[in-house]
Amino acid sequence: MNTFVEIPASKSYLLRRKPVYGVGINDADYTVSCKIDGKQVFCPYYNVWKGMIQRSYDRKYQSLQPTYLGCSVSEEWHLFSVFKAWMIKQDWKGKALDKDVLSAGNKIYSEKFCVFVSSRVNNLLGSRKLSKLPLPQGVSQSTQKEKYIATCRSGGISVHLGIFSTIPMAEVAYLKFKSGVVISVAETQCKEVREGLLRHAKIMTDRIKLIS
Repeated sequence: MNTFVEIPASKSYLLRRKPVYGVGINDADYTVSCKIDGKQVFCPYYNVWKGMIQRSYDRKYQSLQPTYLGCSVSEEWHLFSVFKAWMIKQDWKGKALDKDVLSAGNKIYSEKFCVFVSSRVNNLLGSRKLSKLPLPQGVSQSTQKEKYIATCRSGGISVHLGIFSTIPMAEVAYLKFKSGVVISVAETQCKEVREGLLRHAKIMTDRIKLIS
């Protein structure tokens, strides 16, 4: 596997740098990409930082991924070196940067809210609409008249939870199953992520009480 090597940047290279997506400042004193055995290799810290900036400020990207609308990056993390200094201390290899596992609904990338999580956790709380209609997460309209389907993914598999006569009944079925999946995954995580996931599960159970 090719490993990135930090090569000192020339003055002309540094002068050619522009803000990343209008806000990000790459202040690294090395080139963030290099060629190894003929292949372009990028600084892993820069890749994560740039992706975070893109998700928060690239309107074209957000038009394709609307769940990132309204996201922002804390001012100190606009500076690459500050983000890198934080990331170096994290357990990040093979994991994804997450902003809302610790705090449901959070849209700010910052040291307070961010953590690196496995792909399983990263996909666990992702929004996946099953219908173009304004229906709750996990609920879609059945081909049967005035019936609704509850579906939830678990372990990469779509699980059919049943057909229901009302939207609230289908939503409750989804939330019960989903909260169970979240709790199960939480038991395998570090304390910080586990507690965050359990907070998400509680939100689901509170929602069940509200609509039941």
